[in-house]
Amino acid sequence: MSGSGPAGRWGWPWLAPLLSAGLMVLAMPKFGLTALGLVGLLPLILSLKEASPRQALISGLIFGFGYSLGLCYWIAGVMVRYGGLPGLLAGLVLLALVAILAFYHGVWAVAVARLWGAGRWLIPGGGLAWVGLEWIRSWFLTGFPWMDLGYLLTPWPLFTQTADLAGVALSGALVAATNLALALALAGPGRLKVLLVTALLWLLAGGYGLLSLDRLADWSRAAPKVAVRVVQGNIDQDRKWDQAFARETLERYFELSRTGEGKPRLIVWPETAVPFYLGEGRPQDGELGGLARELEAWLLLGAPAVGRSGGETRFYNRAWLIDDQGRPAGFVDKVHLVPYGEYVPLKKYMPFLGKVVAQVGDYSAGPRGRLLRPWFGRVGVLICYESIFPGLARDQALKGAGLLTNITNDAWFGRSSAPYQHLAMLTWRAVENRRSIARAAQTGISALIDPAGRLIGSLDLGEAGQLTGALPILSRRTIYQRIGWLFGPAGLVLAGLILALAPAGPVSRRRRDRA
Repeated sequence: MSGSGPAGRWGWPWLAPLLSAGLMVLAMPKFGLTALGLVGLLPLILSLKEASPRQALISGLIFGFGYSLGLCYWIAGVMVRYGGLPGLLAGLVLLALVAILAFYHGVWAVAVARLWGAGRWLIPGGGLAWVGLEWIRSWFLTGFPWMDLGYLLTPWPLFTQTADLAGVALSGALVAATNLALALALAGPGRLKVLLVTALLWLLAGGYGLLSLDRLADWSRAAPKVAVRVVQGNIDQDRKWDQAFARETLERYFELSRTGEGKPRLIVWPETAVPFYLGEGRPQDGELGGLARELEAWLLLGAPAVGRSGGETRFYNRAWLIDDQGRPAGFVDKVHLVPYGEYVPLKKYMPFLGKVVAQVGDYSAGPRGRLLRPWFGRVGVLICYESIFPGLARDQALKGAGLLTNITNDAWFGRSSAPYQHLAMLTWRAVENRRSIARAAQTGISALIDPAGRLIGSLDLGEAGQLTGALPILSRRTIYQRIGWLFGPAGLVLAGLILALAPAGPVSRRRRDRA
């Protein structure tokens, strides 16, 4: 595929990864052209067939740079608008992040080039290598598992149900393996057998999905249900912390909580919906309790909090629970803070560093795994982008949470693709743990999600409103919760063994023969 002329040597190797990057971005939310993801990696993979390790690394970096930039471009806008950074500096910060993310794809491309000489081992080796590298990305440097490959299957719930076996990583491996199988079928003999095995994998995933959806319908009918109302205030981020509008903000949430059909027993407001420090003896504390008594409902809401420990004042991004008698009933603090957004890593040693989002407080992290305990059982809370870390939701479910909630302020993202991506990732936490999820977002997209990861209802981006529905409370443990979460690290180990034992690729064989 590399060719011998200038166009072959430089045109295809450079254009192929860029083409793949564009196709894969279009496959993800908000574009959601899911089918493109099953062929989107083909140009990149085919360009690696006769690539040297250096050429493969460059191709992978080009792909990763374009792909990551297409998924995360919105970060620069946040830094400019809310962090006050000059456009040039914000662009440089974004490019630095994208370059880090691209490194993982560069490593994957080198592995694929190495595996081209291994025949059918290319498929499992490359698929497992992809999810293994995603696993590293999920924790290294605090982790940034934004839009892992498997998330592109979100619009196809029939094929997302395997997440209760091994999480989103299993779907990511299937998507990567499908692209690798198609590339192998196009490039060499034995294509029919390869295509049949790939089709069988999809049939197995779909068959499991059918059985799971049928079983979940029975479980949900038999399960106790809680009437939940999520409220979306649609408060503009530029006005959110302006105390001149604090009363207006509170009144809007009060009004929306009182409207709508049905009688909710649990009302959920977004992250930092209350624009002041709650629990400081303000008159508004009593007003919130009065609302809970009036509606005879428990109120779960986001508000900043202040605490003192050892003579030191600490600030927290907190979710508060108020019972239906208006009394405080517990709280949980955000555990996984946004680096350089909610806190500054290594600030003690590098005090010249600052936050790139000036409007967010300098928060401290709370203890992991704490749950809220309303009358019907235990509730887990994922605050903002904690929803993209599967381990946090898994911990809460294992500790007995029968309902998961996500309170978030996605106003930072504007009308970019980020709010759609954020919601898509959250739906997989429902499938992995077989739990219903109530999501309240400041400006959208708020939603009620069933244990199959399907939206029961949602509120559009930029809409003020409320949504009420009955959510089943399940308590079953899944294979993912027990051992399936290990699929990522296990995939990395297995991919390493395949790479070590597989025959050398075409370029490596030619070099060995010349030697």
